[in-house]
Amino acid sequence: FSGKERRVFASGELYFQVAKDSLSPFRIEVEGLYEVEVLGTEFNVRAYSDLPSATTLVDGRVLIRDKGTKVVLKPGEQAVKGKHGEVVVREVDVAPYIAWKQGYFLFEDERLEDILNELARWYDVDIIIETPELKEKIFYGVIRKYENISKILGMLKKTQNIDYLIEGKKIVIKEVR
Repeated sequence: FSGKERRVFASGELYFQVAKDSLSPFRIEVEGLYEVEVLGTEFNVRAYSDLPSATTLVDGRVLIRDKGTKVVLKPGEQAVKGKHGEVVVREVDVAPYIAWKQGYFLFEDERLEDILNELARWYDVDIIIETPELKEKIFYGVIRKYENISKILGMLKKTQNIDYLIEGKKIVIKEVR
């Protein structure tokens, strides 16, 4: 970094551990949506185009700036860009949001559609849910990120009446009746 500030632009999912330096602040511009100013901390930033952007604080403090609004997060809080463009702060268990950096997916009370979207992004495949009712089914689980996707789909199949068909980079999920 050069100059009076340390600035990065975030897209995707990133985990930061930043040392406090009042003479050279660390700022992250999240997908052009809002800015995070780091105040000496550990946190996760999720900035995918198909999900609400979120900053999850593990330790320390961060300042979120958005259209004149300023919010300081405390450990265990998450700032999410709301449906109407506002920043919403909520308390969360940080473990599911940082499990990826240890090589795991951690799903707690997650909709199947959201789980499959995460798997599609990680494995670079297209997943189609043929039975709409399946999208709302709730799952819990810890899965290693580096497993073969067919092994992960097999685990899902064992827990519900679900079957799948893999055709190259396309996966079709359907309910077995």
